[in-house]
Amino acid sequence: MEMVRLFHERFWIEQGYQQLKEELGLDHYEGRSWTGWRRHVMLVILAFGYLMLQRIQEKKLEQQNLWYQRMERMQSRLSP
Repeated sequence: MEMVRLFHERFWIEQGYQQLKEELGLDHYEGRSWTGWRRHVMLVILAFGYLMLQRIQEKKLEQQNLWYQRMERMQSRLSP
């Protein structure tokens, strides 16, 4: 069971890393200094965190809207 949990965690870590490279340009840095690379990585990770927060908030909003729509349908069915 522990092996399944570790595999699942690894999958999500790899997905996040792939997303950092493809969508946010983690692998686009071509500078020569350690400081520049650290700054680039920090900005990419901040952008990733911001995008994940936006996606989570959007998903919550969609779920709330679905809930409200269901409640309205139930009320319309119950009212004469």
